[in-house]
Amino acid sequence: MRLLFGGYRYTYRCIITNDWDSEEKNVIETYNKRGARERDFDRLNNDFGWKHLPCSFLNENIVYMMLTAFCMNFFSYFIRAVSSVFTSLSPTSRVKKFEDFVC
Repeated sequence: MRLLFGGYRYTYRCIITNDWDSEEKNVIETYNKRGARERDFDRLNNDFGWKHLPCSFLNENIVYMMLTAFCMNFFSYFIRAVSSVFTSLSPTSRVKKFEDFVC
């Protein structure tokens, strides 16, 4: 993007690490993979009920979390298949968007 007075605007980002052995590209790829997992947890928290677990006991909550993680994986597969047929639906659509699409 060119600014009004002839300069360019740059966006600087940094990753702080103590891994001196890895190359820069490997550090960036590892960081990006971590970001993808953060998005998965965001979907689990907001779309599949991990924000407020239903039970008081750890073992029961573990079962709940495993089942909902399976449901999220199935939903991701299903939404990719449906979005290839219906162009108004994105393959990365959330549950709320899918509910609006169906209803």
